[in-house]
This record gives sequence, structure tokens and C-alpha cells, in this order.
Amino acid sequence: MGDSLTNFLFAPLVERQRLARETKARAKQSKGRGRREVETEAESEIREAAAKLRRQAASKGLTHGRGTTHRDRDRDRGHKKAKTLPPPVKPAYDPMAIFSQDKESRRSDLTSNRTFSTSKHSGLDAARKQYLEDKKKAEEKEKRRERERERRRAERKAVSSKGASAQHTVRDRKREMEMERPVAAKPRRETERERQARLTAKREGRRPPSRERERGRGGERDEDDEPSEAMESGYLAMMEEEERAGELAEATERRLAREEREREREIRRRRKAKREREAARQ
Repeated sequence: MGDSLTNFLFAPLVERQRLARETKARAKQSKGRGRREVETEAESEIREAAAKLRRQAASKGLTHGRGTTHRDRDRDRGHKKAKTLPPPVKPAYDPMAIFSQDKESRRSDLTSNRTFSTSKHSGLDAARKQYLEDKKKAEEKEKRRERERERRRAERKAVSSKGASAQHTVRDRKREMEMERPVAAKPRRETERERQARLTAKREGRRPPSRERERGRGGERDEDDEPSEAMESGYLAMMEEEERAGELAEATERRLAREEREREREIRRRRKAKREREAARQ
């Protein structure tokens, strides 16, 4: 502030007037920006130069009046922005294509039109290796399960040709008969005559006539209301066979449990004899 006062006192009149105008203009400009002190001449020059550059850029239509951007500077230096192309047509997605042994298919990037080499993607070989290991493990697991299923099937057959397997056969036959059974018809709606008869009986305190008896006296009767004799006899035979199969399965189960107990008893006896021999030897 002292410098500006010295200049004001000792400079010629014209210079004093110019300085007064500039100071007044600066004070006016700084008022809007909330500055506490008047900016220096260097700051003023920098600000004016920046404003000039912004005006030039805006006149060229480069920045929409927002100053220069990285893109504008790159363009001024000779760099050109790549044209925006439509996205490339992607091939049908195949997640295993990158694991292919064929070099060409391995080099093509499925997600874009860029290419990549396996050296850039060092994790690719590891991923392929892991995938093959997982696949091998899954195959082995499936084989083990299949062998286990076969073993259980053989065990079921070995138990008895008429035991548990016969029970399964009975169950399958029952299911087939259930499938063949005709679908039960919806219950017939009460006719007006039947309703009147029921209400009259209720008023008189009598038991209402059953619809079966009503239909028996000349009413129409559905064929599917009662099972046929052949179906009844088939059900009875099936139930008897299922009972026999269940008894047979229980007997087989008891026999297997008895054999298991005998085996355990024999193992305990042998261990005891071995301990006694070792004690006698010592």
C-alpha cells in the first residue's frame, strides 16, 4: 500500500490519473469476487491473459466458454481423437474358447475387437490348468457315485430276489395302477326334487333319504362311482403281495442283523484270544 501512495504523490498528473482509474476498476472487480485486498498488477495481467484465451477458445467453438481442456490441447499438438465407431459385432459367447489350444482362437478377445497375447495375460494358463483340474475332479466324483450306485443295486439284488427288490416292484406296480385309475367325477349337484325331499324330511323330523337310494330308484348312476370287481381284486392281490414282500424284507433284515452280531462276537473272541496269548508270552 505504501508503494502505491508514493507513486500517487510523486508521479506526474497523467500517470496519477491512469493509476487512479486502474485502482478504481480493480476495486470494482474485486468487489464481486469478495476479495479483501486489491490484486497486484501481475495477478491482473494473468487474469486478463486467461480471459483472452477463454474468449479465443469460445470463438472457435472448442470449449463452450469453459476454458481450454485436455482434448483441445491434444488437438492443438496434432493428436486426433479417434472417431466413435459403432460397437463391434460380438461372436456367440463361448466361455471355453479362451482355453482352446488353437492359437488363433486364443488370441481373439471375445469381448471386444482388440487382440491380446497370452504373455500379457499370465493368469490365463493358470486358469486353464485350474479348469482342467476341476473338470477331472468332477468326472472322478461322478464315476465314484456311479460305482456306489451300482454296488448298492447289486447289494439289493443279492439280499433276496423277492426281498427289497420285490417291494420296489410292488411299489412301482401300485404307482402304475394309480396312474391307470380313472379320475373321480365331481360330486353331482343336488336336484330340486332331492332338495325338497330333504327339507320336508327335516321339517317332519325324519332322516333325509340318501342320494344313493334316490338314484337306486330309477335315478341315473355313474359307472365310475364304484370300482369294478377286477380293480378290487387287483388291489386286494397287490396288498397281499405287498404284505408278503414286507414280511420277507423284515425277515431278511433280521437275518442280516443276526449275522452282523455273530461277526462282531467272533471279532471280540479273536481279540481276546490274541491278548491272552500275548500275556502268556510275556
